[in-house]
Amino acid sequence: MTQQDNDEGLDWHVRHKNLYGWCFSEEGRKAYIRQHKPIEEQETRLRLMKRIIGPIPPMLIRLCKEASIAGRALDAAQKTRLKARGGSWGVQETYDKTLQTWLAVQEKLRSVQEICQPEMERLHAVECPDCPWNGETIFPGSE
Repeated sequence: MTQQDNDEGLDWHVRHKNLYGWCFSEEGRKAYIRQHKPIEEQETRLRLMKRIIGPIPPMLIRLCKEASIAGRALDAAQKTRLKARGGSWGVQETYDKTLQTWLAVQEKLRSVQEICQPEMERLHAVECPDCPWNGETIFPGSE
């Protein structure tokens, strides 16, 4: 499956320790890199982060997006919980449910990623031929 031409989708190296990941906004992520990442890493990060052309297994696309949405919901629930500082049982209950949803999605995603990993590594070799990715990071030898 190929991806739509909108701003969100599955990209190579959205984060330096991930081969691929869901990106809600490429321009937003690039702006974040320029503002918050070390200057010596910026060129590599910006060069390697790009939309995956594919084809990509549809289940992988769906679960990566679902996991990212669940992660955003968990972040929001955590912020609400911290603001409430234990003052409301409903806030804690919402956080607990959101956490359980996130954990369930992560488990499904890990199993699909395991199945798709060889295919994604082959695709990565084609789409990113000069990439320093070593299976763990785009910055080998620096950690």
